[in-house]
Amino acid sequence: MRLFKILLLILFFSCSNFKYNLYSKQNGIELHYTFNSKNNYTKIIITKEKVLNKYNKVVTSNITSTDYWQTCILLLSKIELKKLTNIKAPSSKRYFDGAPHAILSIKIAGEEINTPFFDHGFPPKEIAALINHILLSL
Repeated sequence: MRLFKILLLILFFSCSNFKYNLYSKQNGIELHYTFNSKNNYTKIIITKEKVLNKYNKVVTSNITSTDYWQTCILLLSKIELKKLTNIKAPSSKRYFDGAPHAILSIKIAGEEINTPFFDHGFPPKEIAALINHILLSL
């Protein structure tokens, strides 16, 4: 019985430590969504503190709401980050100027993961929910 209590105590502290590590990693997460065509360039940078929108040469900044950020983290947790570099674009309109080129970059604790280019407005299904949520900041 004593061994069970000790194991339960260790499990409790390790779970609380995991939650602390997950929370501390949130401060180092950045989401960069960029899409551009011949005449337009748009980049959205989302951190826990702020949302930057760069449209051509105009930059706007807003404070990230807690709900918006938590939804970003929830959607990000559903993505297999190791497979992100190998996802396939569902369409290829960007090759003949039918859609702007788009790319998603995720920076976590100094490490950057980039998707291959895809058509803006037609994201791969693996990241579609996250992209649609990011576009709500526009």
